[in-house]
Amino acid sequence: MYSTIREGVIEVEKELTAADLKQLQRMPELRIIQYNHSLVSDTYTGLNDLIFADRSDITLRVYGFYDEVCDLEFLEQMPALRNLSIDCTGEMAHIESITTLQQLKQLHINIYQLDQFHFLKEVPEDLEQLTLGKTSSRKPDLQVLERFTHLTELVINGHHKNIEVIGQLTTLERLGLHSISVPQLDFVTNLHRLLSLSIIWGGTRNLKALQKMNGIQYLRLSQIKGLDDIQPISAMYGLQYLYLEGLPHITELPTFTELNKLRKIELVSMKKLKNLETLEYAPALVEWVHREAWEMEVSSYKPLMRNSSLQRAYAHLKNPKKMAAFDQLLHQYGKKNTFQEYTNQNESWWADFPYDSEQSGSHDK
Repeated sequence: MYSTIREGVIEVEKELTAADLKQLQRMPELRIIQYNHSLVSDTYTGLNDLIFADRSDITLRVYGFYDEVCDLEFLEQMPALRNLSIDCTGEMAHIESITTLQQLKQLHINIYQLDQFHFLKEVPEDLEQLTLGKTSSRKPDLQVLERFTHLTELVINGHHKNIEVIGQLTTLERLGLHSISVPQLDFVTNLHRLLSLSIIWGGTRNLKALQKMNGIQYLRLSQIKGLDDIQPISAMYGLQYLYLEGLPHITELPTFTELNKLRKIELVSMKKLKNLETLEYAPALVEWVHREAWEMEVSSYKPLMRNSSLQRAYAHLKNPKKMAAFDQLLHQYGKKNTFQEYTNQNESWWADFPYDSEQSGSHDK
């Protein structure tokens, strides 16, 4: 039996019957199959033969195992599996069974009890996506990543040992550095294919290396302890989407005058930010979103409104009175409300703004 969590995601109860598997075969929207406890052995075989063998787009997510050991030996019954996500905080067994998945393309590991990454030495070298979640140990060594010369997406959470090896992964297009504190980011400057960079938590405060990263289209800086200088953003000439969150030492935005591809800026909980003057001169800005803007005054958004390229904006201000005044400002300058635009289109209003394909071909200034 199984239940539908949301569109495209199903939760397996204990076992899947032949009828269940046939139903899953007829679900083109299916993207994730998940469970949080051991299943009947035949279910693993059925998933492999009838689902994973035909559907390379489906991810198996194993999580929880709150009252039992997270034993991964069942993976040896799923040789056709290509996409695997494991989220377990408790005791774990047979991590080496991952190495039997010789068709693996995406691997997301979030196992808190892990103390080494030796199993990655036998994972297929043509792995395309990899996430290494936070662990209780500082022993895990990232040097093993040098094997993965086809990797396009990498997320590292809290691991520092030999982090410089990331600079050898020249096929990377998306990189996430979570809970990482390094003195500088020079090791990413060789990643000429990098389109997306997210730095979340941690204490990396020197962003000067980003000035050399003209190919980056999406930059996220979130809750970075002590970060007080984001001026290097002014020289990221390929940037299209900027996301800033929880940076309490930032009082003003960088200059955007030379960022001819920057189309969206999204801010969340930027408590000390008051000065928005530079927004008036962002030549390609189309969309603005400012959530948790409790400290902002409506008048502070006038430079933004004077920007002729801006089409829509939204600010979640402290009270309904300020929100109404912001809507009046939008009307005064002939701008649309971002929230209403997404609502009218029945889309998630915080969804990623699509990149402009015409601008993606060149990253030169």
